[in-house]
Amino acid sequence: MDNSANLNGCSSSDTNTDTGSNTNTSKFSAASQAALTERGITVETAIKAGIRAYWTQEEGAKLLARRDGHRYIPAPGLVIPYSGCDGYVKLRPDDPRVPVPEDQVPHSIAVEYMRDPPPQFIEGPKYLCPCGKGALVYYPLGLDDPLLRSATRIWICEGEFKALALRQAGLAAVAIQGAQNGGDGNARWIAKCEGRDERVLAEGLKRLAVADKTFIICFDSDVDTNGNVLSGLHQLGVLLAGESATVEVAYLPHQKGEEKLGIDDYLAVSSPELECRLELLQDSVRPFNVAEALDWLEQHWDDMNRKQQMLDFDRVAKLARLLLKRHDFNRWQREAKKRLSGIDEDGIANHASPAEVLTAEAAYTNFGTAKLVEHCVPVLNKRFALLRAEDGIERIFSMNARREVNLLHGDAHLRQVLHDHLKARFGQIPPDKLLGDAILLWKKECPRLVAEPEPFCFEGDQRLCFKRFDWQPTQAPCPAWSEFLERLSDRETFMAYVWSCFEPKNMGRQYLWLRGEGQDGKSVVLGVLMEVFGPAATGITNSHLKGNQFVYSAFYGKRLAVYADCKNPRFGMMEIVRNLTSGDHVLVEYKGQTPFSYPLKTKLFVASNPKPEISSQNSDRSRMLYIEIAESKRKDDPTWRSRLMVELPGFLWMCRLIYQRLCPHHGDLPLTDTTRALQDERAASFEQKFQDFFDENFVFAQGAKLTASIVSKRARAEHLSDNEISDFKQWMERTHGINYRRSNSERYYENLAEAPKELRLPLEALPQVLPVPVR
Repeated sequence: MDNSANLNGCSSSDTNTDTGSNTNTSKFSAASQAALTERGITVETAIKAGIRAYWTQEEGAKLLARRDGHRYIPAPGLVIPYSGCDGYVKLRPDDPRVPVPEDQVPHSIAVEYMRDPPPQFIEGPKYLCPCGKGALVYYPLGLDDPLLRSATRIWICEGEFKALALRQAGLAAVAIQGAQNGGDGNARWIAKCEGRDERVLAEGLKRLAVADKTFIICFDSDVDTNGNVLSGLHQLGVLLAGESATVEVAYLPHQKGEEKLGIDDYLAVSSPELECRLELLQDSVRPFNVAEALDWLEQHWDDMNRKQQMLDFDRVAKLARLLLKRHDFNRWQREAKKRLSGIDEDGIANHASPAEVLTAEAAYTNFGTAKLVEHCVPVLNKRFALLRAEDGIERIFSMNARREVNLLHGDAHLRQVLHDHLKARFGQIPPDKLLGDAILLWKKECPRLVAEPEPFCFEGDQRLCFKRFDWQPTQAPCPAWSEFLERLSDRETFMAYVWSCFEPKNMGRQYLWLRGEGQDGKSVVLGVLMEVFGPAATGITNSHLKGNQFVYSAFYGKRLAVYADCKNPRFGMMEIVRNLTSGDHVLVEYKGQTPFSYPLKTKLFVASNPKPEISSQNSDRSRMLYIEIAESKRKDDPTWRSRLMVELPGFLWMCRLIYQRLCPHHGDLPLTDTTRALQDERAASFEQKFQDFFDENFVFAQGAKLTASIVSKRARAEHLSDNEISDFKQWMERTHGINYRRSNSERYYENLAEAPKELRLPLEALPQVLPVPVR
């Protein structure tokens, strides 16, 4: 089987024309055709390569398999197919601008006071590609191109149009997606995870039968001034040489201060001049191996003027600095000094600066506001978001590609991102003061958030959130969930409450208490729900109940809280439960940070073995949804948790139907008779001891006053705790109208008196019953 039939690790059955359109009748927009013409690429060449147009955002979203909709895919533009790669395409929009995200649009009131109107669009990426597919290798005319199959000299450039321009000029060429993508990124990542510093040639290049072929690396003209491009050239050359290939480098002409030039720009000339430029391009090819390059320099040294000598020597010296170890480089310096006239060690040191200082810009001299705006602000805008509240308190969030956020404490993460970017861009470690100045400027220039990030969002909702669900509930069987639901005392209430967690409109203030004797699966079920919510969920432990000032920071941005093993039956009457579920503002404080006010909208699940204790107060009863669960008949199913996860979309589909029927108003769920009866029983059980204690010691007496110390002594004698005494006071007020009063001189209970004591008569005082003889 021919190796070339499976290049790039993709099926060879796909061709460039498998794009869902007849390429013979392809038409391009005026802007797309101008972009091709600008690069010297004819429409015939583009059609032969399978390039076609897309016209709508919906079509673009379908091509990229984007689940998050089409709003941020500009149209129209060009579709660039990758041959044999399972429908992989890249899109080049004619106008890459996209609408400003809704959460970054200033409030209408703020707009009135802005000096300039807010922008309606922001600059998007010039190219769009499917997520998670890696950086593939591009073959202009497909895998079956006869020139590519038979060529022994293959050009490598850094872009699809560049490779197409070379192929149009009659040269075998392929393209990688950027100077740094000549290696296999997945293999590199695995090696780093295993603690190995190993790089592997990209699979799409390796399968070109690399050994014994010559590869000419032709990157953009800024390879002489851009350390990042030079580093990519060095890495690709080393990887190709490691596969027994001959490596050469072609240098495009570039003058300092001019815009960089790509090979497509260089070849975009008329036919007579094109032949001349192709000859000049071939003449610019130099050996990649520094020993061979030194031989080439010695051979041609006297034929070059001084300017050309210094330019070529500068290129070779930089590669030598990168490729050779220190002692080998010193030996190479001595050899160059001996063989090349007019070169001394000082000159070599000036040309071959240390590897981490490859460009003049890397010195960060005159790195003022303009350069901070150019190089730093866009990087921070892409990775972070800033919220400045009305009270002036700032909150900074890190942001990933899915628009999921995480609250940051301090600017260490921002500094690290800037450090890595600037070091990669300029080849030198940036000074700490520059990083601090960049962050301060970013806070002034960045588009600020106008609202708190949402705890969660479903696909298609582009608002910032802590957790984004890339799925939707779907109708499907869920036998694992059905087995669990059959053991609940009120399955519909449980299902409706589960969906209320996923319903952003729900403003109910209830929590669900799930009680069982143990080995009933309640902890597994709640663990599955926590796993689904991920960073938008948290667990409750005893440390949260101690009431320190940082307690609510654990619930910031959380939609779900689970107390998986509650051993406190009175937990439902604690203040933290009311604050978590009420939707009211609480004070959130992180250690060492300024506190801020935030409305918690948390859904709370409590699981316990003991039965809960609640009072008959409406504030306690109205919040609780009390459900009991029977013991599971099967306790050794290792697949149950995984089946629950797989069946979750189907289970949530049923939950949504029941929620819509029971709670169309998106408030509290109505109590069923079963749940109400369970709560009445728990309230009655909790207050029965108060009734017994009251009946034994006190009576209601209108207008009477009883000293508080008497009640306290009786309560201590019955071993009531301070909390129970407080609950007893509230119970008397609620059920008997007995009020606790306090003044400067006394404390007493109004309408309360001691119960009269029963007199116990001696036995001899009781009437005697004489025995009657039985006849």
